[in-house]
This record gives sequence, C-alpha cells and structure tokens, in this order.
Amino acid sequence: GTFDDIANLPTFIELSSSVFTRAWIKTKALKRATTEVVIVANDGKALKVRFMLGSTVKAAITVEVIATGTSVNNAGTITYTYDNSVSVKQVCDAVNAASGAKVYTVTYTTASTGVALADIAVDYASAVRQNIAEAASNNNSLGGMTRAQHEKGPKHKLNVIAMDKQLEMVGLEIEADTSNIQIKDMAAMGVNVISHLYTGVQNQLVQSLDEVILNHLYRMGVTHAVNAYQSQGVNYSLYIDTPTNTTQDMSTVDCLFEDMTGTDRRDDMGDITNSLVSAAYENQMTHGERLYARLLLILEFVGQQNRMAPPDFIVVAGTLAASLKKQSTFQACPVTTSFSANPELHYTGTIFQTVNVYKNPKIQFNDPRILFGRRGNDTDPGSKFLAYDLAASRQMVAEQNMAEKIRVWSRFQIADIGFYPELNYYTGVFINNYNWS
Repeated sequence: GTFDDIANLPTFIELSSSVFTRAWIKTKALKRATTEVVIVANDGKALKVRFMLGSTVKAAITVEVIATGTSVNNAGTITYTYDNSVSVKQVCDAVNAASGAKVYTVTYTTASTGVALADIAVDYASAVRQNIAEAASNNNSLGGMTRAQHEKGPKHKLNVIAMDKQLEMVGLEIEADTSNIQIKDMAAMGVNVISHLYTGVQNQLVQSLDEVILNHLYRMGVTHAVNAYQSQGVNYSLYIDTPTNTTQDMSTVDCLFEDMTGTDRRDDMGDITNSLVSAAYENQMTHGERLYARLLLILEFVGQQNRMAPPDFIVVAGTLAASLKKQSTFQACPVTTSFSANPELHYTGTIFQTVNVYKNPKIQFNDPRILFGRRGNDTDPGSKFLAYDLAASRQMVAEQNMAEKIRVWSRFQIADIGFYPELNYYTGVFINNYNWS
C-alpha cells in the first residue's frame, strides 16, 4: 500500500529522524524482527511498527508496519486504539506539525518513558539498499520457513517506483569593458586589450565553475560523513597528537564543514580519537604511514557504502599534498604511487594505482580537509554537472563611449541524482599536531 492509503497500509518502510541514531538503537536494545516501536503524535495519532534494521546510511530504522490508530493520555497513562483509522502519512504529518510527539519502546503505556520526537520522514524500504531477509518469508523467520509454512505462499511483494526530478538552471555571468584610449595606448605597447579581456573573463568563468562544483562536492562529503556517524557511530577523520590528548573535539577544528543545506555540522561529529596510544617509535614517517592507511580505509568504506566502487579521486590542500609526496619516496610498507618529485599547482598524481590526487589552491594551504569522490558514469547515483549553456559570449560596442564590451556567461545546474547520491563522496579532516611536513 501507499503512505496515504488507510485500507492498504504499506508493509516495510524506512523511518528517518534525528532520534534514530545507532546510539539510540543500542541504548533501547532493539531486537531485529521482534521489538515493537510506537510513534505517538501530539494530537494522539499513533503508528505501531516492528523494528527490522538500523540504517547504515543515515539516522533511520527500517520497520514493518503493524497498525495505526489513536491514543489517549490520561494522567500519564496512555491507552491505544489500533483500528487502522489513519494512514502512515497522517501520523508522520502530525508529528512534524506540532511539538510533543514521542517514540516508545517496550513500555508503551507510560507517557514519561517516551523519547521526544521533533521530526520524522518516511520512505519505502529499498530491497536493493537495505535488504530484509525476513521479507522472503511469510512469518518473519530469518533462517527460512518450514515446509508447512512455505506451502502457504509468499506474504510480501516487491514493486518498482519511478521518480523524476525537475531542475531550474542557475547562471554565472562576467562582464568586461575598456575604452578607446586604453585600446589605442595598449596597442602602442604591443598589447591586444580585447584579447586579454577575453582571456580574463574566460578564466574567471572557468575558475568560478570549478569553485562552485568543488564546494558542492565538499558538502556532499560532509553529508555522508555526518550520516555515517549518526547511523554507525564512525568518524574516520584522522587525529595525531601526544598520547595524553586522547580526543579532539570536532567542533574546535578550524575548517569549513557544511552539509548540503549549508549548515555547519562540526558539532554533530563528536570527537576524533587520537591514533597514538604511545609516542614511542613514532616519527614523521610513521605518521605518513598512518595517513596512507586512513586514506585506504576511507576508500574501502565509501566503496562498501555505495556498493558500486570506491572513490577514484581525492582533493587535498598543499600541506597534505606535500606529505603524500614526501612519504611516497620512502616507506617501510610501500604504496604504489605516480607522484613526481616536483611541486605542482593542481594535479599531483595517483595513489593505490586508481585514485587521482588533486590539490585545491583555492583553500588554505594547511586546510585539514580531504575530499573523496567517485566520478561514476551517466547512470550511477551522484552529483551530475548539467551544462545547459556551458559557455557563451557576446561582444558589442557600448553606446556611452563607443568602446568594446565583452560579456561571458554560463547556465548550468548541479543535480544530485539517484538514491543516496552522497554515498559517492566523503569529507574527512586529517590533523597532525606534530605537523605533516
């Protein structure tokens, strides 16, 4: 059934909320295909579900819908009437419409035991992303049905959902002009002013597009990192310091760490654990080894998360680029790289044979962030640069001074396509208080 269908309730759905973190699932000791969860809106609408799985993508749980109905709070004691009189959508809308909603586990009738639920979103459970083995049985048996149960036939069905996305193109536009005096005087010095103006506006357009795209990808990576921390409790950023400093508060890290909504998410990443338990036998070379090891770990993690392939490029600042290059010249455990021995502005080389390393000259030289990304193809989920009019120009003579004027523009959109497009990116911070280089 659909979310707004009362007669035919959906079976397996995904409920996402800032409450449904891995820590909450562990604290409440939710048991797969057993623990029942009740969501009660402020107006009394109630949704009763059975916990199936915790998400590895974001703060969400996959559940089986049992029933909907209403509830009455009488002096702290809640009574329920499950008559399927409301739809799943109506319950979720009521939760989001007014504060006071709560979620209950185990103890459903005592109002004080509920956890405040400020927001909730609902989606269909994906058989591709979050497989539910119990859905292949008709009695929620994980190890397979008995012969007698099997003869009753399947209970659940799969279906295909198609969605489209409408986009509005955005634009960048640069204008340059000069005067007849400049054109004449510069020509006397052998300088073609119009040619230089064209070069300038084209460079400005290219650099602006580059910055817009990179900022978008950094944000996608932050979104994935925050969701992974909330759903799995993992923060794969690297922190190296004296062993007495056991953690680094992520909120104190001096870098831009915004998600797709432009919200600073450093406070939502907890602490980064110091990788050094003992400083004995540690030096700049071992720190470099730890850097390479953590890069490989994140590459493997992103590949497992998107279930297609690991990232094929990373973007680093100058300090980290220098450390990667220096470490590639001598290692106790060699890593295949194609770094040159020369300093470079943008492209640096490859690591682990397939991962291109780029340097971002637009950020601080000591910026601790590293962006991991996967290009993919036209059909893979991810961020797609849609160039409606990549670059166009017009040259005219201005009426005011009869001098030439140049205008260059681009119309485009960066579209996040497919299910969980952020899983192809990851943004981590890499801090070494001994200095990387």
